[in-house]
Amino acid sequence: MTVLATWSPSDALLDVIVPLGLAAAARTALVIDLDPGGPIPDVPFTLADLVGRGPTLEELEPSGRGAAFLPNGGVAVEEAAEVVDALARRWPAVVLRCPPGEPAPEGATTFLPLLPRPFTLTARPPVVYQRYAMSPSDAVEGRVLPPPSLRTVVGLLNHRSPPPRDRWIRSLRSIWGSA
Repeated sequence: MTVLATWSPSDALLDVIVPLGLAAAARTALVIDLDPGGPIPDVPFTLADLVGRGPTLEELEPSGRGAAFLPNGGVAVEEAAEVVDALARRWPAVVLRCPPGEPAPEGATTFLPLLPRPFTLTARPPVVYQRYAMSPSDAVEGRVLPPPSLRTVVGLLNHRSPPPRDRWIRSLRSIWGSA
């Protein structure tokens, strides 16, 4: 079991696609949204549902390979801790999407857009910068991800796995390797 927590306080797109990309990179992983105000796609149940009624054994385990997304549904992190722990023990990889509007959680990896100086954002390590077309070529402290393709972004947002050789997904695999 490997658990990665992501926090992206300044870029809404990164906040959504990084956890999905990390799950795709792990091949079998669960993204758990810890943000009570996070998106709620059309799914059979949410984290709040599992906390309220208790999860079944079938709901705690992967049903096959691939990435899964468990939306929050309005439950506080503290209330969900027991269910999150149970899920993390049964999935080979778990990505925790931390609320972007709250302070950085202890141990979370911060994902920031790589902006030109003097607008370059900083945070306490570990930090991963996302390069975009307008990003400078200057070196920064922390990892730098290559720009994701539009196809990758659209695919992730539509619950489709990117091709296995996708450059951005390969770069996210290295983050799992350092976890």
